[in-house]
Amino acid sequence: MKNTFWKSGVTAIWLGLLMLAGPAAWAQQSPVSLQSKVETERMVKQADGKMVATRVPVKSAVPGEEVIFTNTFSNTGKKPAEKLVLTNPIANDLRLKKAWGDNSVITYSVDGGKAFDAPEALKVKGADGQMRAAKPEDYTHVRWVMQESLAAGASTSVGFNAVVR
Repeated sequence: MKNTFWKSGVTAIWLGLLMLAGPAAWAQQSPVSLQSKVETERMVKQADGKMVATRVPVKSAVPGEEVIFTNTFSNTGKKPAEKLVLTNPIANDLRLKKAWGDNSVITYSVDGGKAFDAPEALKVKGADGQMRAAKPEDYTHVRWVMQESLAAGASTSVGFNAVVR
């Protein structure tokens, strides 16, 4: 049974990524482009008969399956790009497994992207009405703040792995 996440959720994620990339005027002026992809790992038989884990684009996903979201910044300008920040929503049908990105500070939100902090500082109201430490399934957004400039002609990637609920 396929999860309906891929019928409605992917559209919301891609629209969210487009909105996070900035308004059209910014995109026309900025030498930094953003490419996003959603993949999963599949075992693929090689010519020599060996099975190798290979990333492939997601066409559909079922509960329990892990998906990998990769966002690649590319600087096509002539100067280093400074202060790059990317915020990615996490669809309700996903549970964050891990976020990654070299030379970036990664923070999370549990309130729909209004505030971000390190995991150990995030709190949510539990079923009993008391505040408790947030868990990855409570995260609504992930944010990467690049700590170094992106040199002209360079690219870097950040992303996250999540499990379909």
